[in-house]
Amino acid sequence: MTEAQKEKIKLTSGYLNICAAGLTVTGGFVPILNIVYLGQNGGIEANWPTIYLSMWVMVLGFSLHVIGRNALGRLDDE
Repeated sequence: MTEAQKEKIKLTSGYLNICAAGLTVTGGFVPILNIVYLGQNGGIEANWPTIYLSMWVMVLGFSLHVIGRNALGRLDDE
């Protein structure tokens, strides 16, 4: 594997990790914190769809992180 290919793998992994972090924070934690601290009308029962969506976004962010880590694992193989 050439140095250019190794660098592409590192950059791809870094990009996926940044996307995962941004997605997790903006789509996962912020809506839940909004419900908890601002107390939208309707109480917690009316916000279950938002909570479920936030949980799925956090799972998606974690999945992107795992994909990025696996990409870095290819560097050890060569």
